Amino acid sequence: KSGSVIDLRFKVTEKSMQTSDKITVLAGKRVVKTIKTGLTAVPKSLQKSVKYNTKGRFKGRYSFCVVSTDSSSNSSAPSCAKRSRT
Repeated sequence: KSGSVIDLRFKVTEKSMQTSDKITVLAGKRVVKTIKTGLTAVPKSLQKSVKYNTKGRFKGRYSFCVVSTDSSSNSSAPSCAKRSRT
């Protein structure tokens, strides 16, 4: 629903169990938001999440890609999620 908060969930598998994450939110092929997190612990479930508010944004399908970086500055390849509708 337009104007709602979307919970963008993703899994992280990192031996050090700490990552900083760069989440790129896309509307179609257009980047609408980049969210960066600081270095945080990876939960036992391996699932992390960030919230994205769609208020005043594109109405339709969103997708997102995540790049995780460990404490030694090693970055993962981008991993992208399927699209969700608002």
